[in-house]
Amino acid sequence: MLREELLVKRRGIPQERKAEMDSAICKRLMTLMCVRYADDVLSFSPLKYEVGVTDFNKYLLEQGKNLYLPACLAGNGQMEFRLVRKGEALEKGKFSIMEPSKNAPVFHEQGQSVCIIPAVSFDSEGYRLGYGKGYYDRFLSGTNTVRVGVVYTEMMSSTRLPRGRYDVAVDIIVTEKSVLTVNNVRK
Repeated sequence: MLREELLVKRRGIPQERKAEMDSAICKRLMTLMCVRYADDVLSFSPLKYEVGVTDFNKYLLEQGKNLYLPACLAGNGQMEFRLVRKGEALEKGKFSIMEPSKNAPVFHEQGQSVCIIPAVSFDSEGYRLGYGKGYYDRFLSGTNTVRVGVVYTEMMSSTRLPRGRYDVAVDIIVTEKSVLTVNNVRK
């Protein structure tokens, strides 16, 4: 299966090289116009082999941005994004992903927002291969936020990824080497 092959490939990236690529991706994210002008930035808590955006998340807090991280809700395949308060500890949620507390304010779209989206792979049209649960697609279908995918260059698919009618493409893809605008949106 394609997902498993790509996950094995991603796990094979040496930690030192991964750290360098993570740093380059974070720096590129920090320069995006859509991030600079966003009121709210929805990011994620990276799992071990995902793109490490922790430095980017810290940068957002230092810049006074409203940083939201996802929380998968029990039983219904939905997720919500909760506000991160500077200095407040995250807690382990569903799938052992670190998330803000259940009492943290929930993101409600108003003003300009950007959502940073992890993936196993993206294709050149902005469609992603995730873990197959559909959390991001369900969330993104109900929002107008600018969608920014992050992935390592070697994990980009050179062919069209499988997609269904509910899959949602990103607007921008950021790798350690480039920023690719997929849909007509300001970087």
